[in-house]
Amino acid sequence: MHALKEILFVILVILALVLVEESCFVVTEWEHAVVTRFGNPVKVVLARVMTRPDYAARLALVEGEFKKSGVFTVRRGPGVYFKTPFIERVKFFESRANLYMSGTYDIVTGDKKKIHLDNFALWRIENPLLFWQTVQDDFGARGRLDAFVFSNLRNKVTKSDFMEIVRTSKTRTIITAEGKEAKPVERGREDIQRDVTEACRKAATQVGIHILDVRIRKADLPQENELAVYQRMAEERRRMSKQYRADGLRVKAEILGDAEREARLVRSQGEKEAQKIMGAADAEATGIYAQAYSQDKEFYTYTKSLETLEKSLATDTSLILGLDKGIFRLIKIKE
Repeated sequence: MHALKEILFVILVILALVLVEESCFVVTEWEHAVVTRFGNPVKVVLARVMTRPDYAARLALVEGEFKKSGVFTVRRGPGVYFKTPFIERVKFFESRANLYMSGTYDIVTGDKKKIHLDNFALWRIENPLLFWQTVQDDFGARGRLDAFVFSNLRNKVTKSDFMEIVRTSKTRTIITAEGKEAKPVERGREDIQRDVTEACRKAATQVGIHILDVRIRKADLPQENELAVYQRMAEERRRMSKQYRADGLRVKAEILGDAEREARLVRSQGEKEAQKIMGAADAEATGIYAQAYSQDKEFYTYTKSLETLEKSLATDTSLILGLDKGIFRLIKIKE
């Protein structure tokens, strides 16, 4: 009898534990929860995210929509919640960001270039009830994301040129391998990704998903085209370098020409000034000579003759002249 009581006590404890476990559930900070009764929603618990004001505002809108319907109870934040045991079931959904990776597929760009495209996206569940009603789980969500992201990205890529896809921003006019100017790139990859993100975000609201970002991970040309593209890129760089060198040589010639003209001008001005100074000096010397000549003609003639003799005769020069000729008559020794 005592043993039977112990067995009954153990059974009651087990039943109580099962009842408690079936009567309550725990929602963490990074989870949404949907409580259903015979397949119909009766309670929704939304995650509380305080670090992102924009996310909290969107959750508040979702919460307001639920409360307006008045069909079921809405709670918010982590904690312990209760449900009717054995009748109600709980579906948990991740509220944190998820990563979606696409496969590699071939797309033809707007300028008829075939590329291998690979992209990824960041997404999060914001309306867990709508998510559960439309896609059920992450596997179903990835199938819908394949459709949303691929279709919108394909539409943008097929309308964009290859240069717009590979560049991250706008660029200047480009010189092609044929030496011609290509049209300026008015849009870059960032613009394409932003447009695709906005389009996917609008479409994903139909399944309770918010798209955080869509990014192009790779945009490569086929293997057989890479070498030709690299050769054209190298030729383009060579043409640009030749153009830069030609521009440098032209600027160098202009600078040297300007410097030569300025140097000639400075030299001519210097020579002109020198001629003026020399003319003034000669005039002054002539006046001095005239004044000296007028004071003592014989002495002036004597000194000038000596200067001329000194300049005209070198140490190894021999002349035979009469003493009564030329300048020698001035130094003739009187008998």
